[in-house]
Amino acid sequence: MKRLSAFLAALLIVLSAALGGGIALARRNTLAQPIFTAPNGAVCARFCLFGIQFDSSFLQAVQLVERHPAARQTVQEIAGERMVVFAGERIVIYIGNAGELITTVFLVQPYPMYDVLRDWGAPDAVHTEVRDPASVWLLYDSRRSYIHLKLTDRDRLSPFDPVVKIAMSRSGFLFSPPVMRWRGFTAMRAYRALTE
Repeated sequence: MKRLSAFLAALLIVLSAALGGGIALARRNTLAQPIFTAPNGAVCARFCLFGIQFDSSFLQAVQLVERHPAARQTVQEIAGERMVVFAGERIVIYIGNAGELITTVFLVQPYPMYDVLRDWGAPDAVHTEVRDPASVWLLYDSRRSYIHLKLTDRDRLSPFDPVVKIAMSRSGFLFSPPVMRWRGFTAMRAYRALTE
């Protein structure tokens, strides 16, 4: 009887470990991580979207997206000298070249902000729209990038708020006020109070 109990206990531990490992692997394989990798799946040495970096040419950017596994379910909808758009069920990728390379990923099926924060860390600043208080931009100066999200609760910033767009540009982005220093996941009035 002791042998059976020991066997069942060992089996339970092995199954629990396998289930836990499967859950951890599933969490790592969300959309957030692959879009921050090169087409071969390697993590970029510098920040990238689909392998596209600040010094990538327009042609290189298009070729990187065409080869990237996370973009395989997209179709090239628009192609031109200054703009290419890849569209799919989950994402739309815009590559623009109006004097400089701008890459934008629109997430048709948004995923929670914590997926991006896990990969990017805390933002430098937060921008809110006066006309649309549910729209919030998290700004990353060193990455010359931003994350656009929609608040699920207009009064509080949450790690579960859905990310709807991620963008990067060689020269960065300028946002009109209010732009506030990142204060963590807190009530939006704490951010808005900084602008009053």
